Amino acid sequence: MPGTTVTNLISKMLYDRGWTDGELARRTGLSRPRINRLKNRRAQPSVREALLLSDALGVEVEQLFSLEQASEVLNMTIPLASFRPHSG
Repeated sequence: MPGTTVTNLISKMLYDRGWTDGELARRTGLSRPRINRLKNRRAQPSVREALLLSDALGVEVEQLFSLEQASEVLNMTIPLASFRPHSG
């Protein structure tokens, strides 16, 4: 989906458990740098990675990852000719 990004709660869940990136890496078999990239949304998880992370954290994939629609700003231009002075 254009304009959609994957968001995650990895940081929150690590904080809640008192874990480091290294601890999550040990529990998943992923590298610590990969955990960091996923946590900071500099990389998108593969299905395998999402399953490994959710399993290690003891949560459903849907609790850990979600889709976020990028907000779109509407740029509306209204011609000045559309405005007529109020006669009153």
